[in-house]
Amino acid sequence: MAEQPPCPHSNIEAQVQARPTAMLPQGQRYQVLVRVRCAACTVPLTFELPPGFVGDTMHAATMSSDAFEARLGATLKTPVPMSDVGPWLAVTVLPEDTTPAPTSPLPVPAPV
Repeated sequence: MAEQPPCPHSNIEAQVQARPTAMLPQGQRYQVLVRVRCAACTVPLTFELPPGFVGDTMHAATMSSDAFEARLGATLKTPVPMSDVGPWLAVTVLPEDTTPAPTSPLPVPAPV
């Protein structure tokens, strides 16, 4: 059996979720979670941020302990009542070929 060439990782997809966390005087505060992977082979990109949780500090960007998820703090400058936002907002970025990205959360790869 011939050996498969390595994946060129030319089709990247991302999953972004934003959850309201607090209403501040300057606007609505969100926790934004970002995961990125190769659409062809599902290998995740790793982030280069300090590990931790959003909320450790108000303005720090952190990552999960496996480095596959970036955790960002963000503020929507126009105040929006929490009841109008809902518990989660989700955005899926489609790959360049416009094939629909998975609607379920990205799986976490098994430890190596």
